Amino acid sequence: MQIQLAPLKVELADLNSSLLLILSQSWPLMPNLLFRIPQKLRKLSTTAAVVFYLTLQVGCVSGDSFPTNANIVLEDPIENPESWVLGSYPGWVQKRLTPMDVPYEMFTHIMHFAMYPTDDGGLDIGDIFTDRNANNAVEAAHAFNTPIILVVGGEGEGEHFVGATNESNLPSFVDAIIKRVQKHGYDGVSIDWEEAVVDRQLIALIKALNQAFSELPDKPLLMVDIMTNFVKAKTAAAVEPYVDTLNIMSYYNYNKIEDEFDYYRRAGIPAGKVIMGVGLFPRADDLKKNRLRTKMQYARKKGFLGTELWSFEFVDWDSPIIQQYNNMRW
Repeated sequence: MQIQLAPLKVELADLNSSLLLILSQSWPLMPNLLFRIPQKLRKLSTTAAVVFYLTLQVGCVSGDSFPTNANIVLEDPIENPESWVLGSYPGWVQKRLTPMDVPYEMFTHIMHFAMYPTDDGGLDIGDIFTDRNANNAVEAAHAFNTPIILVVGGEGEGEHFVGATNESNLPSFVDAIIKRVQKHGYDGVSIDWEEAVVDRQLIALIKALNQAFSELPDKPLLMVDIMTNFVKAKTAAAVEPYVDTLNIMSYYNYNKIEDEFDYYRRAGIPAGKVIMGVGLFPRADDLKKNRLRTKMQYARKKGFLGTELWSFEFVDWDSPIIQQYNNMRW
């Protein structure tokens, strides 16, 4: 007789390989117990989400009340062994927080915000203000071996995107972005189109950038911001093969990450490409009691690629909430 139990999801606190090995060696009723411990799990000291798959082979011996042999396979559902931690660095705070004062040890990528599309397919330097600001930010990030991404767009730039990405202007716009990347040495681009999104034009922009980036010696990263308010699920699914990350702007109480990801997941967006937005600005939803912890646990459980902090403008680096955010990365 064979009994198969469905997968059972369990959360264990401070589980480590030593405990697992002790269990595997000391359970006398399970002589063939097998614990397969992924390398990722051995490195974890905080709560580890695990999946137990049990297949019990039960001998047909009268009076047996417990299986005499079993295989237990321990698997970590987290797809990504190390999360990305993106920090949003608006150009307007560079005088107060100079590039050399950014705590790069907290972040895997810096998001330099932002340059803006123009109606005729150009790229305005926008809130980065000067070439010198761009150069200083890139040089400092690279001095700390941290990639820095140029953000293109932002709130209020939707109509300019419409003009910049129409059929006649799109080639010029893509060329303008590439020239800025090469001029300053950015490691990638993130497209932040928040209003008046024209689906076919957003898709065409992402495809064109991906193609152009592929022709460069070192292909830059390509990211896109998404939120249910302005990017449809089918549009996100259409651009997904051409981007490295999809950054869900889950900063507010009206677009919680649980709802946002469920919407995009049903269109086939993989968790392994998702960056979850974390807002630590005044009145942000993530400042509410236990909300940040809940979100970070959710992101880790789902296997998101990482998180993005908005923004350096509001951060007190010594505050408890920042320490909590830093300590909960995976």
